[in-house]
Amino acid sequence: MGAANPLAAARKTASIAHELGLGGLKIAAVSGDDVLDVVRQGTYVFEESSDSVADYDSRLVSANAYLGAEQIVDALKAGVDIVFTGRAADPSLFTAPLIHVFGWAMDAWDMLGQATVVGHLLECAGQITGGYFADPGFKGVPMLARLGFPIGEVEPMAPSRSPRSPRTPAAV
Repeated sequence: MGAANPLAAARKTASIAHELGLGGLKIAAVSGDDVLDVVRQGTYVFEESSDSVADYDSRLVSANAYLGAEQIVDALKAGVDIVFTGRAADPSLFTAPLIHVFGWAMDAWDMLGQATVVGHLLECAGQITGGYFADPGFKGVPMLARLGFPIGEVEPMAPSRSPRSPRTPAAV
């Protein structure tokens, strides 16, 4: 949440929390996704047309690179209650809390891979609970606007005995 302006989102949330008497709420704004200045200074081209990005300079509104889970994990380690980010990879919003809670290393590939699957499924919730089945006008889904949203419960498993996977995987 806060992709367009995470700092403004954090400030507004802090203001609302203050008005509601929620003192002590720790809020973080993770930035670093805005690469518009980098794009404007480079010699990039649009893949689709091969036009120079510089030719569109006055019309460029934004350019963003997806952040991963690491910056969100850092905020959680600092003890924040709410984290706003700029553009972030969708699964990162779920993998970061798992990394933080279970204390996984950022190179615990088996667990990070499983957490990414969990994050992707939860992020695409409406699609996996009937949204992909629907084809309005051809194949209707009753109450499509009220699709269910899954809940993911993740717990650590006992250490794997597999020589390929010495780390403890997360249950998915």
